[in-house]
Amino acid sequence: MGIASNGNYSLTFNLIKGNMDFSKLSNYFFLLLFFALIHPLQAQLTEQPEFLKGLVKANEEDLGQQQIMLDGESIPVYRTDGTRVKGMELMQMMMKNEYYPDIYIDESKEIKAFLLRPITAEEKKMMEAAMANAQAMMDESSDFLGKESPDFSGTDLDGNEYSKESLKGKVVVLNFWFIACKPCIMEMPELNGLVEKYKGKEVVFLGLATDRESRLRPFLEKTPFNYQIVPNSGQLANAFEVMGFPTHIVIDPEGTVVWATTGLGPTTVESLDHQIESQLSAKE
Repeated sequence: MGIASNGNYSLTFNLIKGNMDFSKLSNYFFLLLFFALIHPLQAQLTEQPEFLKGLVKANEEDLGQQQIMLDGESIPVYRTDGTRVKGMELMQMMMKNEYYPDIYIDESKEIKAFLLRPITAEEKKMMEAAMANAQAMMDESSDFLGKESPDFSGTDLDGNEYSKESLKGKVVVLNFWFIACKPCIMEMPELNGLVEKYKGKEVVFLGLATDRESRLRPFLEKTPFNYQIVPNSGQLANAFEVMGFPTHIVIDPEGTVVWATTGLGPTTVESLDHQIESQLSAKE
């Protein structure tokens, strides 16, 4: 699952024998969350490659309660041929769930490298279950679920004005994002597909960007995002207590928050689609 911070918060986790400990951090970074990095199924390399010389593969006892961040920047991530992977390429590889990150440590048990190798069938099944559980946790994390939406208003880049009151009677889909958020950009093509799917229906898609208009316009010329884009939405993000990006929120026609999730996982957009369909069906 990919989550980005806008400089105020980010999400990480401690590997504590399977227990997750989410915490707020002040540093800006991108990361993927993994909930089963160490287990007995890990395959062994037949020969230690040069770029891992002096390192050994970690087990659960080696790692203890270390925070694990897989972003390709803090700690190098390698393919089996020794080439480094980071940024958008790393996130795209991991989102496919076709690779597994083995962790390598030095003699002081400090994490020094990740090795991406082809995932086994059993590992794939395990990771799919873990990521589904993580997605479910995120889906249930908002304090606003089942409650009336906070008041909000904004003007999009085309000059259209929106408010909580003016949108009553419609299904409202909010997406909080910013330009430097790599998971946000990764999901845009699928989100554009949702906009096309529900064209002509009583659904309003608002892309609440924390960036200024002057930065958004040139970005959107190169990277189409078909939500109605509202710039300078930092205060709106605060009103909805957004802790990470992207964050999706669905508000029903009565103005109640019925679904919210943070981060990008394999089923995020599929779950969003299901929520929109459910609200439209209930409205009929």
